[in-house]
Amino acid sequence: MHAGEVFLIMRQLLKASLPSDFWEWFSSVALAGVVTEYLRFGQAEGGVGDVAQLDQLLRALQFTQKKADGQVRWAVLNVAALLRRHADLHDKLAAAMAAGASVGSCVALIEKDLAGKAELLAAEAGSVSMESPLISTATSSE
Repeated sequence: MHAGEVFLIMRQLLKASLPSDFWEWFSSVALAGVVTEYLRFGQAEGGVGDVAQLDQLLRALQFTQKKADGQVRWAVLNVAALLRRHADLHDKLAAAMAAGASVGSCVALIEKDLAGKAELLAAEAGSVSMESPLISTATSSE
């Protein structure tokens, strides 16, 4: 998550004007690392802290414990499904990063791998995109 996104999120949290899909996106991003670690290595050493921080935030925002627990479970399952579905791409990306590839090269790798997989991506419409619902990635031609 970038500093600008954090600032925008905090500002919108204070105004309570978050889009309805925000918590799905935020929870998925917050727990992506721990889910990845668990799927790769069978354990996630730092995961308890990530889950606790997300739970603490949700509770501070007046989520009931039941609703917060449900959000955490949903995010874990969503991220696990996305990572399993894209395991080959994840392996390629990890190898590229380990070899010192630039961010631009990694983005190009992702775009190339996903090109032509419109049917797969359409099937994922039921799961949450990892793109921020708060930040538009479209660029203006102006």
